[in-house]
Amino acid sequence: MMMEMMIGAVVFIFAVLILNLIQFLIRRHCNNVKQQKEKQLSEFKARREEVERKSRRQL
Repeated sequence: MMMEMMIGAVVFIFAVLILNLIQFLIRRHCNNVKQQKEKQLSEFKARREEVERKSRRQL
């Protein structure tokens, strides 16, 4: 009986650790995706501003 409770507790702790690890990895992935989106958006805005500057010079 005591051994079964010990095994259950170890399995429970292991499961909680695995879930925390998965949660951490998902959060990190979401942050990476968010940073990539922000970088692409800023690059797009910079290119658009450059095109607008060139078109103003041509007028």
